[in-house]
Amino acid sequence: MHLHNLTVCGFRSLGDVRDIPVSEPTILAGQNDGGKSAVLAALAFLVGEGLLAEDDRTYDLQLEY
Repeated sequence: MHLHNLTVCGFRSLGDVRDIPVSEPTILAGQNDGGKSAVLAALAFLVGEGLLAEDDRTYDLQLEY
């Protein structure tokens, strides 16, 4: 299985982040508290290497699909 992009909604500080490209290598860059670690934690949860805690979820979002 190959991951080409990632969308994260309602996880930690990531309200609605769509189509994060994934390639070899993938570099996450940004300011402090920009969500880089949240992206990695969401990816770890997706592949079964991380656990979801109650405070990882963001409930107060109004997402449009």
